[in-house]
Order: sequence, then C-alpha cells, then structure tokens
Amino acid sequence: MNSLRRIVPALIACSSLSPVAAAAGAPNVQLQFSGVALVNTRDGVVRKPLSSVVLHTGDEVRFTIVALNRGDEPALAFSPTGPVQPRFAFVAGTASAAGASVKYSVDGRTFSASPTVTVATANGPQSRPADPATYRAVRWLLAKPLAPHEKATFSYEVRVR
Repeated sequence: MNSLRRIVPALIACSSLSPVAAAAGAPNVQLQFSGVALVNTRDGVVRKPLSSVVLHTGDEVRFTIVALNRGDEPALAFSPTGPVQPRFAFVAGTASAAGASVKYSVDGRTFSASPTVTVATANGPQSRPADPATYRAVRWLLAKPLAPHEKATFSYEVRVR
C-alpha cells in the first residue's frame, strides 16, 4: 500500500487546480487542494491527515478545494475541477458546494450532470447512465461569480479501489 501513500501527494501536485495569475485590478483566485482519510471507529467516522494513515481497498478520502479570490474583480467563469485518479472510485452523492451545480465526467474531458456510457446489447449499442464509480472528474459551476475577497469550498469523496 506504499504506492497509495505516493498517489495522494501526486494527485494534489498534479491536479489541474493551479492558481490563476493576476493583473492589476483583475481576479486572483488562489486554490488550496487537500484531503483527509475518513476512518471508521467505534465512535463514528474520524477525519485523519492523509500523511498519518496507510490507505487500503475500501477506505474513503474526502478531497476539499478552497478557492479564495484575492483580487479586486469578480472571477466570472470560475469552475474548479477535482480529479478522480484511477486507484479511486467516486462516491455517489458526495460532491458539494454552496451555490454551485455539479457535473461529472467519465473521460476527464466532457462533463454532464448525468453522464452516460454506450454499452453493447443484443439490440445494438445503447446509452445507459454511467456508474458514479467510473467518474474521472467532478466540476462545479458557480451560480454567481466569485466576488473579490470571497471564499468558496468544494468537496467530494472517493473510495480506494
């Protein structure tokens, strides 16, 4: 399971969530991507830093993206995307953010509120709802621009395959 200890820092370092460069009077959205292991105990679920646990198949992780617009103008088309790496499966119903809608991707490029996949059947190819465990990315669409000096928090959970 040492390979999973290396996946999480790589996931954070390689995520597509890099800070947006700012010009004078422009939005300046800074992003912080973090994760915690959700550990079941006799007293309920406890959150532990990823650096303090060894992840095993079936373990769950909550990833959080915090966006802060440090600029003087609103960020008009801000849509953060959280990756779901191949060693993880998205946990249905866990993507959340106040004032945002959520879209998902099974290929990491195209997003939909209800992704579909094409499957071969006796009657030919048919489109079916995708299993949430196959989602490769989660994207949030804010209902309004991220105002200057405003913070937004986005989260989702994955399960180790």
